[in-house]
Amino acid sequence: MPGARTESDGARAAIARAEAPVAETVLMCRDCTRRLGPEGQVIRQALTRALETSRWGRVRLRKTGCFSLCPRRGQVLAAIPRGGERRLLVVTPGMPVEPALDYLLRARPALRDEAPVD
Repeated sequence: MPGARTESDGARAAIARAEAPVAETVLMCRDCTRRLGPEGQVIRQALTRALETSRWGRVRLRKTGCFSLCPRRGQVLAAIPRGGERRLLVVTPGMPVEPALDYLLRARPALRDEAPVD
């Protein structure tokens, strides 16, 4: 791996490390996208367009397996920000994706439908 560093601890095998090409990753459920049909593709495209801005830095959008949340009419997204808590969020068709990305990628104030934490 070019640019990779290796560490060796005695008898253990060498472990290669490399810098990630992105700062964060947003995961989206492939099954939700498929179940929503064209609306799922619209959500994916809106997320892709929003992530192209430099507002959140370099973020990669990846489809993944089921999160076992399975909303009827929504797309499940997940992120684990550095030093942050694990977050799952359901995005429904027609919902603006920017507030959802803010919630997933940064410690932000609560979303409109979420009760504030005291």
